[in-house]
Amino acid sequence: MGFSYYTSNGNQYGLVESEDTYPNTICWNGNPTSTNVVTTLFGTTSASWTKISSTPASLLWSSTGFGNMSITFKAIGEKGVFRLTTSNVCGSITKFHGFQAVSCAGFTAFPNPASDELTIQFENTESLNYLHNEIQLIDEKSQKNVKTVNLSEIFVLKQFENGNQIKLKVSDLPRGTYYLRGIPAEGSKMEVETLRILLE
Repeated sequence: MGFSYYTSNGNQYGLVESEDTYPNTICWNGNPTSTNVVTTLFGTTSASWTKISSTPASLLWSSTGFGNMSITFKAIGEKGVFRLTTSNVCGSITKFHGFQAVSCAGFTAFPNPASDELTIQFENTESLNYLHNEIQLIDEKSQKNVKTVNLSEIFVLKQFENGNQIKLKVSDLPRGTYYLRGIPAEGSKMEVETLRILLE
């Protein structure tokens, strides 16, 4: 069949076959996130994708060319199993592939859009190694930092709510688009992470 891959967070990964699990994980970035699935087929006369199941049932997807497709995820946890059927002069082959949207960031935020308060939830709060040094809220128009949360201090003082959340008041800010930016400590293996937030 050649090779197959899917894209996630700008990177390419080899397509893993599976009928009942979701090994092909897509980094969800807080907005509708699309992944492209590309298959390079040699000696094939036909190739088609079919959705077998998904959560939600209305998961958006489309064929984008010979043996290729695009899937659009709108939230963490959305998933789907797809069947790829290829044919040549010798017959046909069917393979199943599961895809799931996961959080690849150190944090997520909700509700989004927000009005009064934003909850920032962290993937892992067991060690400072898994946390950014601080979270900044950046105004899209001015590019200025309008709020800063010191995560190192919150970790030391054990001030996380429900073990992995903090609340950020946003009712005092002008409505519009903002970015939550995770800033790593010097020497940390964490990377700068950004999440788009809409205030309504």
